[in-house]
Amino acid sequence: MAVKTDAIGKAYPAVTYAVGREKVREYAWAVGETNPLYVDVDAARAAGYADVVAPPMFAVVYAGRVPIGRLGTEEEIAAVIVFLCSEAASNVAGASWSVDGGSVPVII
Repeated sequence: MAVKTDAIGKAYPAVTYAVGREKVREYAWAVGETNPLYVDVDAARAAGYADVVAPPMFAVVYAGRVPIGRLGTEEEIAAVIVFLCSEAASNVAGASWSVDGGSVPVII
């Protein structure tokens, strides 16, 4: 399987990241944000968003705590899914795959 290197050094805008609702709420509460868009799903949806909105600087702070130094992309998660659905993963069974840049034990 060929290794793709086109993502190395590439910057991604914060609007492309999907992070768990609870992480957004935790950050908003920690920095004292009072805007309901940051903590209330109904308020965010009424304003036209799919879910709570990340406060300013959330992606910067969150990405800075990820061991690889950046947030993952939709393409990187899709690549793992494609691999697991491919013949190349025919011997993979009963495994749990974390596609999180090594962040599980250290994020906020």
